[in-house]
Amino acid sequence: MFTWDDNPASHHREIDIEFARWGNALDPTNAQFVVQPSDQAGNLMRFAQPLAAPSVHSFTWRAKSVTFASTDATGQAIAGWRYAGRNVPRAGQERTHLNLWLVGLSASRTVSGG
Repeated sequence: MFTWDDNPASHHREIDIEFARWGNALDPTNAQFVVQPSDQAGNLMRFAQPLAAPSVHSFTWRAKSVTFASTDATGQAIAGWRYAGRNVPRAGQERTHLNLWLVGLSASRTVSGG
């Protein structure tokens, strides 16, 4: 899940909750919270998402911070993180998106919301 604005100002106002090992099958973490740009120190937090359990993921975006939360279906915390660094984007024309990627296939699907 991520926010996206076609205008590149503020790094496209991109805030992400992502599930992937990014090509490293031995990585013990398989999820991350991100405020772009992800390559800047302190803009990304990796965590281990249980593989078999249903879960709920969210972020609260405020003017000076983004607070992320992941819980299992009962509300038990899996991971949480508060980002208050210099890359918190200002609100603009961003929209919420979901990308679903299947490894080894040439197609992906994007679902957009308002």
